[in-house]
Amino acid sequence: KLGLLTDKAEIGQVGKIAGTIDRLRFTQKTYHSELVKEIRWTPEEAAHTKDGIDLALIDLKPSEKVGFELAKQWPLMEMVASLKGGRAIEKMTRELLETDSAIGLITAPEVSPLTYFNGGRFYQRLWLYCTKIGLDWHPIPATLYAFLRLDHEKSSTMPETMQTELTPLSQQFQTLFSTTPETGCVLLMRLVPARKLPLASYRRPVEEVLFFE
Repeated sequence: KLGLLTDKAEIGQVGKIAGTIDRLRFTQKTYHSELVKEIRWTPEEAAHTKDGIDLALIDLKPSEKVGFELAKQWPLMEMVASLKGGRAIEKMTRELLETDSAIGLITAPEVSPLTYFNGGRFYQRLWLYCTKIGLDWHPIPATLYAFLRLDHEKSSTMPETMQTELTPLSQQFQTLFSTTPETGCVLLMRLVPARKLPLASYRRPVEEVLFFE
């Protein structure tokens, strides 16, 4: 099912949660490495791979783009982490979400592969419908990835300091959306009025991603 937050104060709380998680992703080595691999840092890389997050498509101010380029370097972010810095990362995410009309969460009763498969089908139908009526849905995947790891595999993959900071955020999130650690949270999304973008995401050919046995 789809749950929506439209109250500005609640949207602001989600922005603070998502911002904190973005800061943690940049300042924890394993998560920083994953993040750097997700981003396509140049137009040439984006055109070659046709996947990942194209940096050119992220709505960034020039100063924020420079900050992203600097944040790519782990030694620099390791120093930022040692100084307990990174608040500018939180601020960027928080301010972005504060402009949203709504925040949506697709959920199912349990955490399972089938839940995420069917949730993806539901999201595709929702996305197509919203496009038809002039609304854009922008996924916020990192927040749910962090909570899923916290609740189901924290002992093997998540530093204790990160667990300590994420635990109260997870509780706040559950209160906002009336979920539990056992709820299948499929996708968190931003709802904004549709606007024409100067660039479009690359798409890999269907035959490269869909196989039948």
